[in-house]
Amino acid sequence: MNALPTHAPRGRRRPSWLAAPLLALAGCGLADLRPAELRAHGISAARARRGRALLRACAERHGGLERWRSHRGAEILFVDRWNGLLGSLLCPWPARRQTVRLRLRLGSEAAACRFEDGPAAGRGWRVDEAGRTFLRDAQGRERPVDLPEARFILRAYRFFFELPYVLLDAPVVAWAGRTRLDDRPVDLVFVTWDRPAPHRAHDQYLLWIDARDRRLRAAQYTIRDKGDWVVGANRFGRWHWVAGSLVPFEQRIAFRPDDPDFLHGPRLRAVRFLDEAPRAGPTTAPTAPVRTPGE
Repeated sequence: MNALPTHAPRGRRRPSWLAAPLLALAGCGLADLRPAELRAHGISAARARRGRALLRACAERHGGLERWRSHRGAEILFVDRWNGLLGSLLCPWPARRQTVRLRLRLGSEAAACRFEDGPAAGRGWRVDEAGRTFLRDAQGRERPVDLPEARFILRAYRFFFELPYVLLDAPVVAWAGRTRLDDRPVDLVFVTWDRPAPHRAHDQYLLWIDARDRRLRAAQYTIRDKGDWVVGANRFGRWHWVAGSLVPFEQRIAFRPDDPDFLHGPRLRAVRFLDEAPRAGPTTAPTAPVRTPGE
């Protein structure tokens, strides 16, 4: 198997289409993350106000939008491990346990990564703002190659990294009730675009915000690009303060936030925010993260 693919990551056999039947829920139509109360009665003005207030409180708890926007760029070092048969089918990296250095321009679709170990060590991928993808060799030389899974995974990691902030301007927001996660109360906030009912143009999100400290504990989401019924969830943990922003250093991707098994789990080793927008790819090592006292 070619360590640096020419068509799809790891030379895999169209993992998006192999994954869809395995990830999809049984049924017809589009996956709908609205809890029963929202489906039955719609979004009242009170639920909309409470949901938007919770989104703002969550963003503030993580350091605030103004602070986040001041960072502009970030460089992240993480290890991602993909589990089980499904993980072997879906893993986009050259190895199922891969150390990756990811460089982002915050608020942008552009991202670049370098593999720090494994069969493709020193090589990497890049996606630009227009969605074009590039392969990079160990000497930093690039060539354009269409890599759909690289485009998807780099943009997905950027989205999760910015999740407390990127949904603040969504037009459809509603408090969707309260539940518990790890025996802690969490408020559910439903978010989408255009209209509450499921449609193919936009994904739906259900954020699990801690009712006590307002941290973002988990997020459920549809993945319309991968199929009408494809859904996922991301659980966050091990928060550290880095340059004034609260960053979760642990993620667990599964089908539900309370699922004990998980498909893969990125664990951040270091984060460095950049004073200016990053160049095409990683160049310097991140500084060590700063832990907040008592956390």
